[in-house]
Amino acid sequence: MTEKKTPQQRLAEIEEKQRKLAVQKKAILNSLRQQNRKARTKLLIETGAELELLFPKIKDMDIQQRREFIRKLYVPIAPKTS
Repeated sequence: MTEKKTPQQRLAEIEEKQRKLAVQKKAILNSLRQQNRKARTKLLIETGAELELLFPKIKDMDIQQRREFIRKLYVPIAPKTS
């Protein structure tokens, strides 16, 4: 025969399940954050590589010179009007 659990025992089991779910949720969120960081890093590396390919002299520029160079290339796109 199964023994009936007290309300305190049932509450303790629920709290333990909540704790385990919180740990699982944290692990999933950390994994998602890591995936997002990796995707952003890949995008930045690919973008930098493309810039170096198109503009080889950019390798010899410091960060400020690169910013100024890229800002000069930037042309805002006007929004479409209907």
